[in-house]
Amino acid sequence: MVGKYRLLGRLGEGGMGKVFFGRSPGGRAVAVKVIKADLATDSTFRRRFTQEIETARKVSGIFTAPVVEADPQGDPPWLVTAYVPGPALDTVIADQGALPEHTLRILGSGLAEAIQSIHLAGVVHRDLKPANIILADDGPRLIDFGIARAAGVTTLTQTGGTVGTPAFMAPEQIRGGPITHKVDVFALGMVLCHAAGVHPFGETRFAQAFLYRVVNELPELHALPPSLRHLIEACLEKEPSRRPEPSDLILGLADLEAGADWLPAPVKTMVTRYEASSSALLREPPESPRRQVIVSNHRGVGAREDSGPITRVQRLHRIRPGSHPLVLVTVGIVLTLLSITLPALLANLLVRLSGSISMGFAGIATIPVGLVITFKVLAKLSAGDLRG
Repeated sequence: MVGKYRLLGRLGEGGMGKVFFGRSPGGRAVAVKVIKADLATDSTFRRRFTQEIETARKVSGIFTAPVVEADPQGDPPWLVTAYVPGPALDTVIADQGALPEHTLRILGSGLAEAIQSIHLAGVVHRDLKPANIILADDGPRLIDFGIARAAGVTTLTQTGGTVGTPAFMAPEQIRGGPITHKVDVFALGMVLCHAAGVHPFGETRFAQAFLYRVVNELPELHALPPSLRHLIEACLEKEPSRRPEPSDLILGLADLEAGADWLPAPVKTMVTRYEASSSALLREPPESPRRQVIVSNHRGVGAREDSGPITRVQRLHRIRPGSHPLVLVTVGIVLTLLSITLPALLANLLVRLSGSISMGFAGIATIPVGLVITFKVLAKLSAGDLRG
């Protein structure tokens, strides 16, 4: 349990901590993000995290995953957001390649509406990238707004670095200049390029060369669909004031509504699998001895995760009171034998080394200690306190 939320499985682990699939007291699916220890002990992070949470609570919009509850002063701090069943955009690009034009339009207009909602709440995302975008059945969802910024500001004060992911950073972010909401517009243009299979500033293999091109060179956009090229080119303007507002992007892209057919069939199949897996977990009884652990691409806590298709599940076994008697008997026998044989071996070694029988008695005297430990372990097992 984290707060009042029951953890049903692990979604992933990133630079800020672990993300769990959870269930609210009312039976709703949530994503529970538990901050890792080194950040939890950082007073600058806690203060910034608290501020960002309060701001993020004001964000509303159908294309964002809203904050449900948080405890930035907890030990460790945690955050709960609405769970969105679907793969992250970076996984879709890696598995399926470039998306078709009608999908790009709906993706772009949904993300434009999402950043518009965020900006109206006074938040600049600063880390808009495919890993922070979930593709759901009814449209895209932008996650982790404000949270990545809290971690980024902490890192910035420690290292003098820049907040953001290099492949999607605006020129002013790279130069360390003033940051406005227009950095999210630039990142949106980069996201749409990547979703279309286009790399406007070349490959990111050599970071410094790539960042130089972002700051100094014009983007190469000839491979984009012609109807999208002008709008995305405007997003990638070097001068922030020349980039369009999110409202302009919504008008320019939203000629189709996101519906059941907005995604290509293979991506739709991926979404369906996520929905089925999360629904199955929610239906499990609270004290089920088996828990599915979703290994998914649902990103959280603002960093890369070890992830895979949601259909790949692992099993976590929990020993409950009164269950698995064979386990208790087996563990009891093994520990008892170890409690007797190890001291006997120790006694024999001491006698050989010292030539004194009294030293052997000292080794044998440890047998009661081993037996006490055995009984304590068995007591915990029978009470269900140990999990494996």
